[in-house]
Amino acid sequence: MKKLVLGIVAVGLLSSSLYAKKVTTCMSYLVGASSEMTCSGDYNGKTTMVKLYKKGWHYIGNISGTSKFVLVFEK
Repeated sequence: MKKLVLGIVAVGLLSSSLYAKKVTTCMSYLVGASSEMTCSGDYNGKTTMVKLYKKGWHYIGNISGTSKFVLVFEK
């Protein structure tokens, strides 16, 4: 019985970490593959879309209603 409970707990912990995602938002006045953006969140600093993609980040959308382009990426 002890082994069964420990097994269920271990599977629960491992499966919950599989779905954890990192999210970052990047701001820029121009949008392009080589345009520099300032990012904050799980990735901080200045970068481009190409560099983020090479590091495993994927574009998932944008936030409208702002004076700048705000792009959302996840990993």
